[in-house]
Order: sequence, then C-alpha cells, then structure tokens
Amino acid sequence: MSYRDITEELDKLICGKTLQYFGDWKTSLEVERNLSPHTVISYIHDVKVFFRFFRTHLGRKIELKDLELFQRGDFRNWIAGLAKHYGLKKSSRNRSFSAVKSFYHWLGDKKGIYNWNFISLEHKDDPMKRAKERHALPRPLSYDQIMKLLGNISMVNREPWIIKRNIALLTLLYGCGLRINEALSLNYGDIGGDFIKVYGKGSKERLVPVLPTVNEKINDYVRSCPHKMDPDGPLFLGVRGKKLQPAIFQKTMQDLRAELNLPETATPHALRHSFATHLLSQGGDLRTIQELLGHSSLSSTQKYLKVDLEQISKIYRKTHPRS
Repeated sequence: MSYRDITEELDKLICGKTLQYFGDWKTSLEVERNLSPHTVISYIHDVKVFFRFFRTHLGRKIELKDLELFQRGDFRNWIAGLAKHYGLKKSSRNRSFSAVKSFYHWLGDKKGIYNWNFISLEHKDDPMKRAKERHALPRPLSYDQIMKLLGNISMVNREPWIIKRNIALLTLLYGCGLRINEALSLNYGDIGGDFIKVYGKGSKERLVPVLPTVNEKINDYVRSCPHKMDPDGPLFLGVRGKKLQPAIFQKTMQDLRAELNLPETATPHALRHSFATHLLSQGGDLRTIQELLGHSSLSSTQKYLKVDLEQISKIYRKTHPRS
C-alpha cells in the first residue's frame, strides 16, 4: 500500500478544503512529528477508512463542514463498523481511533475546526472510551534455541557467503537488540568499532555497544561476500548485491523454525525480545535496557520484567518440592 494508492481513492471520498487539509496534515506527520514512513502510511490509511465510512453514510463526498457536524452516534457506528465490517481487533481499532484523533487535533490546532462530539469520546468517563487491550507479553527465545538457530542456518541455504551473512545478522539482532529494519539500515561504514549508531522509530538516534563476537561474525561475512562493499552502501546484501530486504530474512527464519520445530514466535523480532529478557535475567537494570532498545517510555521496557517474573514463577512451580 502506497500513498499514491490511497490518494487515488481519496478523490472519490472527500473534496475541497478537506482534501487540501488532509495533505497538510500528512506533511505535518512527516515534518513536524518526524514519524516513520510506515507509521504515516498506517495513519493516512486509517483516516481514509474513516472517510470511506462517512462517504457511504452521507451518500456524497465529505465536505469540511461535515467534519464539524458528525454526531456521537455517527462516531459510535464508525467504531462498531471497524470490528463488524473490517474485522479489526482492539489494538487495530485503537490505532484507527488514534489516527483520526490526530487528524481532528490538527484541524483544531491549525485551522480552528472542532467537533465537540468527537472530543467528548476521548473523555475518561465516556462510556464510548477506547477499548482497553491486554498487551501480549513478548515471546523471547531461550539461549539454547538461539544457539540451535545459529548452528543450523545452513539447513535452509547452502551458499557459504549467505550462511555467513545470516549468522552475522542473527548474531547482531540478538547481540545488540536491534529491530530488523534497524539492522538492515546499517551501512558498511557504520561497523568495526565498539559502538554502532542506530536510527530507530521516528529516526531517533542511539549508540549501541557491539560485542566482539558480533564484530567477528560481521567481519567473517564481509570477507566472504562476493559483492563490493561501499562504506556508504548497505552492510547486508542480497543475492544480487542490493540491500537485503526484511522479508527475505523473515522467510529464512520461518523456514528454519519449521526445520527445527521451533514455535511460530521464533521471528527476527523475537531475538530483540531475547536480548532484553536475557539481559534482565542476568541483572541488567531497566533504565539501561531502555536506552539500549531505544524505548521512549520506560513502560515499554517494563513488559520484559513481567516476562522475567513469569519465567521465574514457572521454574518455581516446576522445581519446588511443595508445588
């Protein structure tokens, strides 16, 4: 889904100032809020679905005045429709609500256009408040499972340099706690030292220490790679010498976990969960782990404490003589 795909339908849904202001709001997401392209596309898609609902509801294109006049019942029907017609779960409905809220807040802040019926939905005492979701705990892999992955990567690809590339990438994800997109955004010139500069969500920058074994596996891969490495070019390359795409490594992990009978949660992102959980179990403090992961809020990191406590509880119940 691209912005071009979305705008082609927008012309059939909204008109006049509404279309202009929608474009201005999108620019503010990119420039003022510095959101990632993926987040921007998600937000504008959610608002487009909002427009699609009200285009059908009105039987005509949405005008600017309509955004001010929609009633509480209209908004209730829209949210109910997200579940009924689109099958969205609570987390996705909450994201849709956040996207539309962002658009309405922008209209109020920048253009003085308000809909008090929508604003009232955000009030904590309102019976229509957003569904509270139970956040699933991260599913880390055990150390033995990670060693099993590293030791059997050749099962899904026998090309020597690709095996070394996959080992290097897997070791980097686990050894530094990176997201897959962060790892694949690294350039060849970024590596080799004791730290790497990583750009996370919202282009937030952080420095992450690199273990000697991680540098060792990366150097082993670089020496075997048949393609020329450019300091300003991507570190991890695909078969044709272009930047490796996340879907390729995700497929590698999928095939590998099937071969090794590992759970479906054995994904590239599970290596990041494992990094955090294993650090915590070895005495790492939450603030340090927060910095290493690039979390803006400590609450995002605290979920790993719950995982650690859950694992301790399982061991206790399994091994205690009175359990």
